[in-house]
Amino acid sequence: MSDLPLNIVEFIRHQDVLNDQSHSVAQLACLKSIYGLALSPREMEIYCRGTGRETYDAREHREATMVGGRQSGKTTKIAAPIALFDPELLRQLRNLREERTDRGQIDVRPTYGMKDDLAVAVALAASELTKRPSSPPPFIMPTGEPHFRPNPWTCERQAICQNFPFCMDVGVCQGFVDERLIGQSAQRS
Repeated sequence: MSDLPLNIVEFIRHQDVLNDQSHSVAQLACLKSIYGLALSPREMEIYCRGTGRETYDAREHREATMVGGRQSGKTTKIAAPIALFDPELLRQLRNLREERTDRGQIDVRPTYGMKDDLAVAVALAASELTKRPSSPPPFIMPTGEPHFRPNPWTCERQAICQNFPFCMDVGVCQGFVDERLIGQSAQRS
């Protein structure tokens, strides 16, 4: 799957790459088993429970199916690092070029012969994310219940928050206001 000198776990944890130290033991067991890496005794226990197998065949798999609950990290902790670890995507990212338009803007374009826009989309998204301010510290809502200000670009409440997408315009969560409750109170009136 990859011709990188790092394995998937090193790729995720390396300070010059993803620098993510927050994977759970179960998430690491999943990633390691996909790439055929050695498992710790605890990871082996999780692997056996999750697959129903009694032994682990340490080999790289081209496909994997993961069933996990809500917020288990299927996308952010498993799929996203695997996608970034893909040598084809990295090849595409390395082959992007900047092109100045007649109006002075700079476009990011694939090199000639590249038909896939995946690398362009990933590069532009990454570029935008690096320009965004980091999330502010936690704050206390007037009710006294502690809440954290989510990152406006990854907030799971975007679809139902009245302040979305304004929070993205200013770069900081403007507080969650549930649209569903506003709509329900309007219907009752």
